[in-house]
Amino acid sequence: MARLALISSNDRLASPIFSVSFLRTGRAEALHLALQVLSARIEPDKVLGCELAWEVHVHGYWSQVRRSNGTGYESEETYSERSFA
Repeated sequence: MARLALISSNDRLASPIFSVSFLRTGRAEALHLALQVLSARIEPDKVLGCELAWEVHVHGYWSQVRRSNGTGYESEETYSERSFA
């Protein structure tokens, strides 16, 4: 487990699967496996984000919402830049 600290002090990466993989392989392979695990975890959120953004685009919802200060967005591009940054 001590070698795991070389990658990150982030406790979320210290999963049993990652720890075992890291101890059995080299650093490059361990990082590769960790990135695959993280990618699999975030992929559903990416898909949902794309679906929601498409609906906002198709229906022009960007023009119906307001910023926290109450002003509207000048364009869909401005909305996207501010909302997804």
